[in-house]
Amino acid sequence: MGRVHGVLVGLGVCVVIIIGYRLYLPDDPTAYGYRAIPEPQAVPAFSLTNHEGGTFTNDALDGRWSIFFFGYTSCPDICPVTLSLLNQVRGVDDFQMVFVTVDPVRDTEAALTTYLGHFRRDFVGVTGDQGALEAFALSLGASFARGVDVTEGYLVDHSGHLAVVDPTGAFHGFIRPPFEPAKLSIILGSLAEGV
Repeated sequence: MGRVHGVLVGLGVCVVIIIGYRLYLPDDPTAYGYRAIPEPQAVPAFSLTNHEGGTFTNDALDGRWSIFFFGYTSCPDICPVTLSLLNQVRGVDDFQMVFVTVDPVRDTEAALTTYLGHFRRDFVGVTGDQGALEAFALSLGASFARGVDVTEGYLVDHSGHLAVVDPTGAFHGFIRPPFEPAKLSIILGSLAEGV
């Protein structure tokens, strides 16, 4: 009987900790690195290609929130870690997760498909020509440039934030790193609820 009592007490303590932790966490997404821009701005017209070979235009932004991350499949650190963390975020069914390459020379549609297959099946990979990608990145507050040459080719310096586009297709804000799945879930939940 003592063992059962101990287990029940342990479970009770866990429940109290979880509830207390949830009550302690504020619902304000700015507490976790979200920064809304003062006036959401319509994303300028663009035409890119998704990882399945289809077009990816402003029409793809209508009707649901979109989260954009700019990176590349040969990235040795930031990109796989960020996508892995996004893979752990729960309650994002209403969000479109988009990985935009900053290395269109190496990141073909096939390379994006293979790379994204290691993460969420519903991630959308996007590529295009260099100029179109640069303009699109700038419209979402991101930038990138070819970096140093390394043994395996070259690195690409790029922004590390997540850009947030609202269901009307307007750039709404961004989420600054470091990223934690629990905090990202709170941010995205707050956005979906209109907080």
